[in-house]
Amino acid sequence: MLWIQNLELKKKLVLLAAVSGTMALLMACTGFIWHDLRLLRSAQIEELRSKAELLAFAGLATVEKPGNDAARSMLMLVKSHPSVATVGLFSNTGTPLTSDLPAGTQTDPIALPIEHDSYRYTEFGELELFYPMIERGREVGVVYLKANMREFYEQARSHATMIVILTLCSLAVALLFGSMMQSLISRPILQLADAARNITTNGDYTIRVTTDSRDELAVLYRSFNQMVQKIQTSQSELKQARDEMEIRVEQRTRELQDEISQRETIQQELVRAKEAAEAASLAKSRFLANMSHEIRTPLNGILGFADYIVIHDHSLKEADRRDYLRTIKRCGEGLLVLINDILDLSKIEAGQMDFERVRFSPHGVISDAISILRPKAREKNLSLEYRWDGVVPESIESDPLRLRQLLMNLIGNAVKFSETGGVNVVARIDPASRTLAIDVIDTGVGIPEETQTALFNPFTQGDSSVTRRFGGTGLGLSICKSIVEGLGGEIRYKSEQGQGSTFSFTVDTGSMDNVRMSSSPLEDIVMDEPSTADSILKQSIRSKRILVAEDGETNRKLIRLLLVRSGADVVLVENGLEAVVAVRNEQFDLILIDMQMPIMDGYSATAQLRAEGFTNPIVALTAHAMRGDEERCLQAGCTEYLSKPIRQELLLARIIALLSGKNVDVEPGDVTAPRPKDHSDLIVSELPIEEPPFAELVREFVERAHDKMFEMQSAYQSNNRTQLKELAHWMKGSGGMAGFPMLTDCARELEVVVKNSLDDRIEEKLTMLESLVHRLQSPQA
Repeated sequence: MLWIQNLELKKKLVLLAAVSGTMALLMACTGFIWHDLRLLRSAQIEELRSKAELLAFAGLATVEKPGNDAARSMLMLVKSHPSVATVGLFSNTGTPLTSDLPAGTQTDPIALPIEHDSYRYTEFGELELFYPMIERGREVGVVYLKANMREFYEQARSHATMIVILTLCSLAVALLFGSMMQSLISRPILQLADAARNITTNGDYTIRVTTDSRDELAVLYRSFNQMVQKIQTSQSELKQARDEMEIRVEQRTRELQDEISQRETIQQELVRAKEAAEAASLAKSRFLANMSHEIRTPLNGILGFADYIVIHDHSLKEADRRDYLRTIKRCGEGLLVLINDILDLSKIEAGQMDFERVRFSPHGVISDAISILRPKAREKNLSLEYRWDGVVPESIESDPLRLRQLLMNLIGNAVKFSETGGVNVVARIDPASRTLAIDVIDTGVGIPEETQTALFNPFTQGDSSVTRRFGGTGLGLSICKSIVEGLGGEIRYKSEQGQGSTFSFTVDTGSMDNVRMSSSPLEDIVMDEPSTADSILKQSIRSKRILVAEDGETNRKLIRLLLVRSGADVVLVENGLEAVVAVRNEQFDLILIDMQMPIMDGYSATAQLRAEGFTNPIVALTAHAMRGDEERCLQAGCTEYLSKPIRQELLLARIIALLSGKNVDVEPGDVTAPRPKDHSDLIVSELPIEEPPFAELVREFVERAHDKMFEMQSAYQSNNRTQLKELAHWMKGSGGMAGFPMLTDCARELEVVVKNSLDDRIEEKLTMLESLVHRLQSPQA
């Protein structure tokens, strides 16, 4: 109906008049014709019924006396009527009662309707009428008449023709009348529309419309003129007010712009400060949470074994004491690695990480990292393999210490995050592009895809469950990325959760001209034999007087023990002032001085000693390892600089170099060879169980472990989470003491899930711990 809406008003008026008049006439004619045809059909049916009644009367004689000519004559008379097509007399079963009749009479049996006094229409539009013959209250037969409807249909066609003619006539009259009326109605409205259009287009509110009529359109004209007059008055007032408002707005806008500019500046500063504070708070929380866990783990080992040595010192055998001290040393080295990572990260963030470029054997650095981490891999029944893909260079030019740190981080992660299978390290050299490429391939837990984008961010791991399960601070990969970039390369990774990971990195090798290549790894440089080192120690340190200025009692005792065992004469003081007084009264060949001490620190004491004429070496000892600390120590007058905690081998090497002028290279690491592992299903303690005291300790632990395991199961069944956590804590601490570190790891995981109420994982961890306990091997009595 959209086309009707788009018509002009005058066309709508004409269409309305034409349609309404035509529809009214059409409905009236249709009603009259329908009524007329209905009367015509009723009259025809009544006429047939009258003929049927006469035939029924005549047919009774035929029923009583077959062959009666009265019925035959009546049938012929009825058949002669133009509207009658067929007649017939039938019994109640449809059998003809007359025969040998002329054409037009029905002599074949027919199917009678249920109601014999009725009529119906055939499919050809003919009317069939059935009328019963009644004698003495009993029906003896049926009169059948079939009439054609030609007269009826001719009458209907005549009426239809009349309707069409009348409709066309009325439509013509309605169109003429509508055209006359639309000019009287639409013309004034169009004039009003033209006036409104001119006012809207030109803004001329002086336009007015006039009319001589007094009808509703006249009222509309007057109302339109009044509205335009009011609008004209309002426009004038509005223009005046707008001019005044523009002046005020312009003045206020200038004031607001200055105020908004100041507020925006303040708001931006507040937002930046808020974001910085939130980021710092979040980083601090993550840092403290990770550091708390990672620092406590080695500290527990250090303090636990140290307390045990102090308490049982009178009953400990020398072998036990040495084993416990080795354990403390390993824990301390692990703590040192963590602290170094933190310091490296701070150097990276400050842009102060230094790199050197020297010639060294890449095979030596890689094989050294492999040898250090292989015992840890064997503890987990993992293979740790290393090979070269192609030729092996004799040397490259890079930073060996940073490359070693990079390998220790990546291979250590691969071992830590793998539970089955193994780790493969593949190296290859490309002299043309001057790059060394190394792949570290593991069969570990893999990295979830949704966390891979933040993999190299500080303090980031795959998810919290990884941290609880394997530990770690998330610093390693961030440091690795910075180291690789500092070595002129790039690092990539490929990982699929549950299938393992591959970390690949490259480093710049420097010039490879005249570098010898080999088809297999070259032999490592042979170090001095221990006997040679011992002779240097005896010649350099024996009978030398060394002053140790250190405010920490433990450090004083450790350094004194080391130097005295090497043959030196050691004097201990607790602060810088005592050091200055001691030098005034005695002669010393070398001074070891802590830079942070009460009363007088190492910087002031060193400066004072140099001012008073002390020229022998002074070695600075400091826990600070940031950029600038070494320069500050050297500016104060120190000869050498060592950061705490101090490795014994490195300290002795520096003293040898200063006292004898001979350099002794000492590699870091535990000098104790790892105990061979039993690769059977049973788990053997790492303690030296060939010695009776250790064997007895392990036997007692294994027996108690089975009892504690039973108590754990009982606590779990009774839902006593407090007792279960306490038992897991006991197993965590005692397992490592007895030489079963795998118990410590599993018990730690159980303790964490109980503490965090992760009920769906308690049974899993408890089952794993019970399986390990049942595999513990008790030494033979």
